Amino acid sequence: MLDASVVICTRNRCAQLARALESVRQIQAGEALRYEVVVVDNASGDATADVVRAFQADSPVPCRYVWEGEPGISAARNRGVRESRGRIIAFADDDVVVDAGWLSALVGAYGEHGAAAAGGRILPRWPGGEPAWYSERIGGPVAHLDYGPAPRDVSGTDRLLWGANFSVARSWLTRMGGFDARLGRKGRPFPIGEDTELLQRIVAGGGRVIYVPGAVVWHVVGPRRARRTYFRKWYYAFGRTHGRMVRLAGVKVSAGLLARQVRDFIQGLVRYCPAWLCRGRRAAFEEELHMWQAWGGLVELCRPGAGRGLASAAQTVENGRSY
Repeated sequence: MLDASVVICTRNRCAQLARALESVRQIQAGEALRYEVVVVDNASGDATADVVRAFQADSPVPCRYVWEGEPGISAARNRGVRESRGRIIAFADDDVVVDAGWLSALVGAYGEHGAAAAGGRILPRWPGGEPAWYSERIGGPVAHLDYGPAPRDVSGTDRLLWGANFSVARSWLTRMGGFDARLGRKGRPFPIGEDTELLQRIVAGGGRVIYVPGAVVWHVVGPRRARRTYFRKWYYAFGRTHGRMVRLAGVKVSAGLLARQVRDFIQGLVRYCPAWLCRGRRAAFEEELHMWQAWGGLVELCRPGAGRGLASAAQTVENGRSY
């Protein structure tokens, strides 16, 4: 078995994938670390296969191309796990650039900290510079994650990892049954949260989730994501995802639960006006996003129908805001 597998799932983003693979080519892992690259094509209609073939022609490590016809990031990641041969599965998005020391830092966390899962910093690269209205506190839509310069155990906290840069031991993926296919994007902005849900199951099962600051990727933010409209849609989808996970867990949608969602929305509305007047547009936008999140949760909880099966959903909701 190899030490690690780098799994990149992609759909119709061949230009971004080419950039991501070029950064993977520059990984400096040393001869002692044996790894491979697995690219999962989630039914693309562009030149994704050609991009992978070009990379394979002079890749310094084995690289395999896998077609997954079932739509959705969860299905694609689960296929990548099945096709890979590494003891540790390192996931990277197709729109990131990985640091040369990224993989070594991730793999090191398993021996040094006894990790079941590990991930690192995700730093946004903005087109034309960071927007004036942006702050790291609302970094979810661009997967901005930076918990500081020191490694830390984030198990049991609301500071878990983002799917753009995280890894899981194969033994834990097998034990947990992989990603839940009912969560994760399938060509639409909702639902999300498949990565968080998996990590919460790992924590509930006694595994340690470790933040590794040396495992750095840069998330290249496209023009569409650099707009406030996208942030509003993302927070609304994030709220709906929380509501969906409650329903999948079989939690009864009571009047009290709905009242809490309404309260969160009203509190955001009450804070919005003073924030605009006293603290400026950036603070006011933060409060507006809280309202979108609360509204999304309320919409999903009021939706007819129910689901069952995600034991960690209650914790997801209790964790509150997505900072």
